Amino acid sequence: MLLTACSGTKEAPVSTGAAAPQATQAPAAPPQRDMQPLQPGQPAQKQPKSSMTPAPVQGGNPGTTPLAFNQPFRLNDLEYKFDAARGKGFVGLETTPAMKPTEGNMYFLVRYLVCNDGNSAVTVPNNAAVHLMNTATKQVNDIDQAATNANVQSGAATGLPDQLVLQPGEPNVQTLAFQVPSTTDPTTMSLLVTDPKDPTHVFQIVKLSN
Repeated sequence: MLLTACSGTKEAPVSTGAAAPQATQAPAAPPQRDMQPLQPGQPAQKQPKSSMTPAPVQGGNPGTTPLAFNQPFRLNDLEYKFDAARGKGFVGLETTPAMKPTEGNMYFLVRYLVCNDGNSAVTVPNNAAVHLMNTATKQVNDIDQAATNANVQSGAATGLPDQLVLQPGEPNVQTLAFQVPSTTDPTTMSLLVTDPKDPTHVFQIVKLSN
C-alpha cells in the first residue's frame, strides 16, 4: 500500500537550548520544547508516555487513515509528534538567509519530535523518514537535503544535518525543508512518515490541516 502511495513523480523537495534548571521539588513531565539531549556519561532514561500530549496512538495500521497534525503516534519503537509547519521564502536566519528556493518555488518547513522507545539505537536518514505528499495525486516530494542542512547549520532550526541517530529514551527535535511551488495549497498536502526499520510496509499519513 505504501508503494502505491509513493509511486508518484518525485520532485526537488517546509524549529531547542539551555540545560534544564535544578528542581526543588518533584517536577512534572517537562514540555516537549524543554527536552534536551543527554549529557556525556549520563545514562539513557526512558521518557514517560505523558511527555507527549495528547497520548500517542498506534500508527501504521493500516496507515492510510490520516492522523491529525498534532496527534502523537507510534511506529514500532518510535514515537512521533509534528508540531510546526509553514511556508517560507528562504531558510536560515532572517538577517542572513542561508538559501533561497528556485524562482516560482517556496520552502515548506516541517518540525517534529521523535523518541526511540526501543532498546537499541536507530538511525533515521533525513531524506528517508518523512515525505510531503499530495493527497489528491499521491505525488510524493522528498526533502530538500541542501536546504535542510543549511537551515540547521545556520542556527535557525533545531535538528541535525543528514540524519538522526536515536539513542533509546532520548527525545530529538528535527526540522526538515521541502521545496514546492509557491502556489501549493497546504490543505491538499499531507506528510508520509515511514518506519526506518521497515519503510515499505510500516507507515503513517499525517494531515497538515484538520
